[in-house]
Amino acid sequence: MIEVGIRTVETQATIAVRLETTQGALKEVFDTELPRLAAAMEDVDAIMVGPPFARYHEFGPDRVDVEIGAPIAAVPAGLMPISGRPDGVIGASSLPAGEVAATTHKGPFDGLEATYDALAAWIAEGGRVAGAGPWEVYLSDPQRVPDPLDWLTEVVWPLDG
Repeated sequence: MIEVGIRTVETQATIAVRLETTQGALKEVFDTELPRLAAAMEDVDAIMVGPPFARYHEFGPDRVDVEIGAPIAAVPAGLMPISGRPDGVIGASSLPAGEVAATTHKGPFDGLEATYDALAAWIAEGGRVAGAGPWEVYLSDPQRVPDPLDWLTEVVWPLDG
């Protein structure tokens, strides 16, 4: 059983990178891309206003189209938009506005699949329609919270109806 809240969110400016990978390579991708994003934020003087996220445009065993980023106060001058396709270029993007269903997952990342499944079932049972591009917000920094059992990740799923 999960606890779900429905809320309306505003568009959030982000700095992000979108790329294609596989489920098995996700840890390596995050280990590579999060430091790249931090360096890019410093280079363009972007002000981070919340924890990092990953938005999944497609998620399957052989293909994951993921956007990894951080919310920023405003898009700095000169930061070009990401292309909207997985090309590995860091740029400006945004998380969408609208109604979302959200829950908090506690524990290691490898348990997130069960949380997604439970959230999808909750949405369907409530007669709602799950939208495209759910995302995770990493509320715990694994460098500051060493025990994976204590990690908190918010799972946010846009609603289409």
